[in-house]
Amino acid sequence: MRFRLRTLMILLAVLPPLIAYQYHRSSDLSLWQRLADAKQERDTALVEWRRVYDAVQSGKALESEEVAVQGRYYKGREKTESAYERLIKRYGGEKQLIEAMQVWQKKK
Repeated sequence: MRFRLRTLMILLAVLPPLIAYQYHRSSDLSLWQRLADAKQERDTALVEWRRVYDAVQSGKALESEEVAVQGRYYKGREKTESAYERLIKRYGGEKQLIEAMQVWQKKK
């Protein structure tokens, strides 16, 4: 296949910005998805912790079960905080992140 020099120059001018835009967009989506996954993990662990705590209080479960579930909750909480910090770093501050969150919610 033979291309003219003009065609190749146009491709060189157009493709890099398109590729950069797609990479930037996919990176953003990945960060938002990590935050959503971390929140889901944290919330699930919190509900489980409440259930096990009630069972321990009524004598139906062992404290070791509560400690295990509590550890999962704190792990999920750390993941959520880490994902949030990455987003703050990406957007340059909390104010910019809040604006981005509002835009993100509108897209859903």
